[in-house]
Amino acid sequence: MAEGDNRSSNLLDYLLSRSICAVWCFLLCYVFVPG
Repeated sequence: MAEGDNRSSNLLDYLLSRSICAVWCFLLCYVFVPG
């Protein structure tokens, strides 16, 4: 069961890092691209 929890934690970290990167890309585009 601990292995399953660890895998879920790794997946959560992966999704979180991906979402943070997406948010940063969005903010950079929003700031640097007029409109």
